[in-house]
Amino acid sequence: MKQLQGDESVQSFIFRVLMLNGESDFAGVLNRMGEWRAFPFVATMHSHLFRHYDPEYLLSVLQRSAIANPVAGMFSNPLSHFELVPTVFRNGVENYSQQTQNNFLKVNFCVDCIADDLKNCGFGFFRAEWLNQKYCHHHKKALFNLTGKSQSVAASNIQKALRGEIPTKCEQYDCYGDQTSLGTDVVENDVKFAPCLQKRLLHWLRKNCMQLEGETNDTERITSILMKKTGMYAQVDEVQLENVCNIVKDNHPNVFKAFVNEQSEEIYTSFKFDSHLFKNKLKVIKERNCSICKLHREGYQCSESKIISVAMKETNYKLLHENPCDYYLTNKRPYWNDYPLGGSNAIKDDVWSVFNKIKEVN
Repeated sequence: MKQLQGDESVQSFIFRVLMLNGESDFAGVLNRMGEWRAFPFVATMHSHLFRHYDPEYLLSVLQRSAIANPVAGMFSNPLSHFELVPTVFRNGVENYSQQTQNNFLKVNFCVDCIADDLKNCGFGFFRAEWLNQKYCHHHKKALFNLTGKSQSVAASNIQKALRGEIPTKCEQYDCYGDQTSLGTDVVENDVKFAPCLQKRLLHWLRKNCMQLEGETNDTERITSILMKKTGMYAQVDEVQLENVCNIVKDNHPNVFKAFVNEQSEEIYTSFKFDSHLFKNKLKVIKERNCSICKLHREGYQCSESKIISVAMKETNYKLLHENPCDYYLTNKRPYWNDYPLGGSNAIKDDVWSVFNKIKEVN
């Protein structure tokens, strides 16, 4: 009865495990009004009850409930969704934001589905699809909603429903199946680009945007994002850069692919949960040295940052900027004021030196 079911919600799974172990505190899955928490958590004192479950199964039950799906965006962290597994099953409430904790869902169920579960499995459970549905498409009837006014009443009613009963404080929806989907399908995203490759890609696009062949309006769209009318580089965020990349990939797929293949390689980046390693692909520049990477000091978040050596955290480190234009955009003062020409840290417009083992440029 403690096993995971293929379409069970994470709220139901946590509730059942706690219930079967004699626990009566369901605050991690139910709010004070007896509604499901959209982002549930296991109290730290109860985390040991979930340690023997396969981490991949814990991830899958989260994803069925529209939690821990990969983050969209070619420059996003490829491991961020894996990190939600310990957030839910190990760390308690402290890792959740207050805003997240204020999202709740109705406790809905189909009495016929649970009757089938009791017959086929020996126990009932709440399905993930019920979190955002009022209608059972399998039995062609409206779901019931537990209308308890408190957490304790809701917990009691949920246990009755799991036994195949229809609690007294229960109402059936008036609907006919035209319900919206929860959107639990996990979409396989493209391989993510690490910050080092992101910066190199930005520089390549800036230098070549005017030469990219294609429709005139596409070229204008690219330059309007990357450069100001004065010809000076514009400050570009990840969303804008991804927009430019999509334009280039659509109109010049071979050119874009050739650049990525020439400049980058694909590695596996990992996140450790207990003794299990979650892995995902990441594109990085070929000549990288992640152990001495300084981009995290500029605010870039990389899934490989964990291997940066302790020595790089020394306070006497002077930050190198990739070109004077970006320096001015970030600091609102000329680059040359802080790094005069001829100094050891002076960098000409050819920023490839920054990525080619940080060679000095006279």
